[in-house]
Amino acid sequence: MSGQAKTLGKALPYLALLLPSSIALFIYGYLGRFTRFIADDFCSAYYAEELGFVRSIWYWYHTWSGRYSAFGMDWLVLTKLLGMYSINIVPPIILVVWIVFTSAAIYLSLKSFSPERNNLFPAILLAASLIYILLVLNPNVPQSLYWWNGVRSYTLPLVVLSFYTFVFLIISKQIQATKQLIFWGIMSFTFLFASGGLSETYVVMQLILLAFLAILKITSMPRKKTDPELFLLLAGLLGTILSLVVIISAPGNAIRQSRLDSSLNLTNLMLISLTGYGEFVLDLFNQANKFTGLIGVVLLTMWVGLQYKDAVKQPWKIFVYFVSGFALSFVCILPGVYGYSTMPPTRTLIIPVFVLIICFLQTSFLTGSWLSKKIYMSLWIKNGLMVLAGALMLVSTAITSQSLYESRFAYIEFAERWDAVDAQILRAKADGQDFVKIPSMENWARLDRPNQDPGFWVNECYTGIYGIEVYGPPFIWED
Repeated sequence: MSGQAKTLGKALPYLALLLPSSIALFIYGYLGRFTRFIADDFCSAYYAEELGFVRSIWYWYHTWSGRYSAFGMDWLVLTKLLGMYSINIVPPIILVVWIVFTSAAIYLSLKSFSPERNNLFPAILLAASLIYILLVLNPNVPQSLYWWNGVRSYTLPLVVLSFYTFVFLIISKQIQATKQLIFWGIMSFTFLFASGGLSETYVVMQLILLAFLAILKITSMPRKKTDPELFLLLAGLLGTILSLVVIISAPGNAIRQSRLDSSLNLTNLMLISLTGYGEFVLDLFNQANKFTGLIGVVLLTMWVGLQYKDAVKQPWKIFVYFVSGFALSFVCILPGVYGYSTMPPTRTLIIPVFVLIICFLQTSFLTGSWLSKKIYMSLWIKNGLMVLAGALMLVSTAITSQSLYESRFAYIEFAERWDAVDAQILRAKADGQDFVKIPSMENWARLDRPNQDPGFWVNECYTGIYGIEVYGPPFIWED
């Protein structure tokens, strides 16, 4: 058998397992093509265009929140790179970039365990499965993937983290001199300071994740040994701490919280957080596509781990990762509860879901690696595990894909209505009218839309963007 035939034969199981999640991810990206500006997007674009990069960040920092990098992204994406009429390419681009850098980071990790193997297909399979199950378990995909303000605060940070991980794995292995170590330490500090400014929930996750990894590194390394990875982690941790301080210090936080219940104390904070976290965990198993998908990805990752016998050097880490998944994801919820005086909007929960899934899959991979060294497993057992994982993934992706495809009408209908309303407003402005009354802009994200009140914030942002007074029908909130 030729070398190419052998390579293809080894790749076929991975390609077969990759197909279901790839189809679901394609549909996620396809629905993103119908994304349009909604609610806060108009405000973000208006102030970014009106005030510019620095002044818009300063304005929001003093009037709303400390997400300095998020407001900078508004200026970059909404006024310089894409604008209002190209925002629909953001979701598919986000997914492609996310898969690419996650695959690259996993590839480098697998290569460190087994350099002689062809690690590309396992890396792509694990990356696609990770992102698929993250979206399936995410309780509010519309607001965290298809709405710009949700994307740049909750999903984009995870994409940035995958990029940082990829670069970290490359650079940490190439540092030889002290000057290089200092330079890349400064870069790690700066990059993670910038990424931390994307949202309050994310910066807390970044902080606890870096601290967790630094502690694991310290407990694993020989004494009196300089480790570039530890140095970069600690530098990034300092940048993250500074980012958190800057976010907490924002004057806009007090203004935003003044609109909320201010009676929250430590007891209420913990009670709300624990109750909400329990519901959050139970929600991971309340639908067939979630349950089968989660179990399928865990078994699939274990099957890949069986092929990397040298991945486990300290078996105790298996238990640590499993327990830490629950502990770290719980901590990620606390800042949201504090900020909203109740459980935060479901769009924010993609971040604790991410932490939980990362720890679960790391546990599963290391378990597979450990089992391959401790217990003899015949080819039948390994293939049986692969088939079971594939079957569960197939069930999950079939349910998910059907549901997503059937939901397309809501996205298409809103996109068509949005385009018609946009044309209506532009015509009214061109005709010299003083104002224009538009139909209801009720949307799949269930976010605010214009009403009859000229002082309503959405009306003001529509008016700012178009340069003409915009009114909508009476606003009625539906739960």
